[in-house]
Amino acid sequence: MNTFNLLVRASFVFFICSIWTSSIAESISFLKAHCTRNTDRCASTHGKYLHSNSPENGGTSWGRKRSDIAWIVEYSPGEQSVYLRAHCTSNRNNCSSTHGKYFHSNSPEGRGTSWGRKRSDIAWKIEYSKGPGVKNQIIYLKAHCTNNAVGCTSTHGKYLHSNSPEGGGTSWGIKRSDLAWIIE
Repeated sequence: MNTFNLLVRASFVFFICSIWTSSIAESISFLKAHCTRNTDRCASTHGKYLHSNSPENGGTSWGRKRSDIAWIVEYSPGEQSVYLRAHCTSNRNNCSSTHGKYFHSNSPEGRGTSWGRKRSDIAWKIEYSKGPGVKNQIIYLKAHCTNNAVGCTSTHGKYLHSNSPEGGGTSWGIKRSDLAWIIE
């Protein structure tokens, strides 16, 4: 095979991969609590979905699977960060304050959620049990909080746990499968 044919094939593969990555990045995702500890806090969140309508510094919001208060998971080529953008289109449920904003990883333990523009210094890393692009798998949301951004000293490298009660502050700690998430 000559060099020209190899370049054409490589360009085609890159083009197809770009389309595939873009389609994943813009699809609606749901973050479901996989909270299996035998505690009252897990009993209140296990199997429920984290909604994208918590106001700045407000507590977490949970409930049934709803596409009007879901998430867009954005993967940026060449970056290690993942961005969680609110897909909050409901005419109620506080969506006017979060729609299109990004869920930041710098809210300290027990405090409310943090929102704003897309920033790689307060983004996320997703650790997959089956690999990226596979829905309905257990994942771990890890704070990718760098550059001394406000709140980062308490969250960088920690995992967001799925046991925050309705209206409660965020919960952080070590990687634990009993406090993980399922991405759908």
